[in-house]
This record gives sequence, structure tokens and C-alpha cells, in this order.
Amino acid sequence: MSNEISNNVLTIDSREVAEMLEKQHWMVLRDIEGSKDGKTKGIIDVLNDNKIVVVDFFIESSYKDAKGETRKSYLVTKKGCEVLANKMKWNNNYNNLDCQKLIKKHFKNYYYK
Repeated sequence: MSNEISNNVLTIDSREVAEMLEKQHWMVLRDIEGSKDGKTKGIIDVLNDNKIVVVDFFIESSYKDAKGETRKSYLVTKKGCEVLANKMKWNNNYNNLDCQKLIKKHFKNYYYK
């Protein structure tokens, strides 16, 4: 996977973000959307509650898995990547994560010339 331009916005696929954060993809989806039982509020819910434009962070997408089935994913913008990376830091799940290094590594050709 590589950086994609979607509607003139540079994005990373949520599967790649999961890999960078050393999480399973379903866990990143849960962070973004919240849990299906409603016990965990997702980032999208928080953005909506605060009347912040969700597509500035996450753009709904999909991919075909190895079985040929369509699965949900998101195209994650730089802002979305920062939110996910910082969420990891806040939860102390990934103490060595340096958000700026992560962002620079994957968006370097576009933002850090």
C-alpha cells in the first residue's frame, strides 16, 4: 500500500495505519467507529458531536480480502493519522510511538520538503 490522493487529499489506508501502530485492523476500525455495542465511542462520533468535518480525518473506503469479499477500510488523512497515533499515546498502549516521526515517514514527500 502506498500514499493515495483522494479528492486532492493525501491519505493512507487504515490497514497500513494498523500495521504502523502494531494493531490489528479491526482494532483501528473500532477506534475510528466505536464498538458495535456502543460501549466504546469512536473518533467519528466525537468529531460529529463537536461538529468537526469527519472527511478531514477519515474517508470511508473498502477493499477486497483474500477470499474476494469486500471489507470496510478508511482512507486516513494526515489529521486522522495524528489523532490515531496520539490516541495510542494517551492510552499508553504504545509508549515508543513518536507521532511526528510516523507522520513524517508516511507523508514526507508531500508535507516535509
